[in-house]
Amino acid sequence: MTHLDLRSCGHLRDLTGIDALPALTDLTLDDCPRLKTLHGLGSHPGLEWLGINGCTELTDLSALSALTGLRRLFITGAEHLTDLRGLETVRNLGQVLLEDCPALGDFSALTQLPSLGVINLRGIRQLRDLSPFAGSPAWSSSASDAATTWSLWRAWNARTGCTSCGSPTAAPCAPPAASVNCPPCARCGSRTAPR
Repeated sequence: MTHLDLRSCGHLRDLTGIDALPALTDLTLDDCPRLKTLHGLGSHPGLEWLGINGCTELTDLSALSALTGLRRLFITGAEHLTDLRGLETVRNLGQVLLEDCPALGDFSALTQLPSLGVINLRGIRQLRDLSPFAGSPAWSSSASDAATTWSLWRAWNARTGCTSCGSPTAAPCAPPAASVNCPPCARCGSRTAPR
């Protein structure tokens, strides 16, 4: 078995026994409200994609440190997750999406990932500025890349519409320091920067 999708497993507390699936490449954990830790995940060198959604009690990612092949990680709705400890050793991780994790405030593990090229942050209330990413190899190597800067700015600001007319389909403006022009709103033509 290469793909495993665990949904609405209301009594699942950890992943003990999952190491019996050594060929696993994709794992989805969806709406497992009692899952607090990923212990038991073991060493799955072939696991490339991990999606965790609605596991509201999840607090511990340390078991991810053994996932040497992990390339994409998506975590949404982990209300009690405060840090990303364990990710700093996942050297091949290239894409991370963190959404609606209101207690998450420690991003230091991401700064240790040389392959990280895409960071998407949405609904991360503890994020006050982008300084946690200043030490990231991905950030440093692409600091002059306006598109990357703009993408992070948009995620940090969590703006999805025109600040002049409120059109939900308009892209937000780039930060003032970026060397790209604000895209005009298709509805009103404004190039107003986010508030």
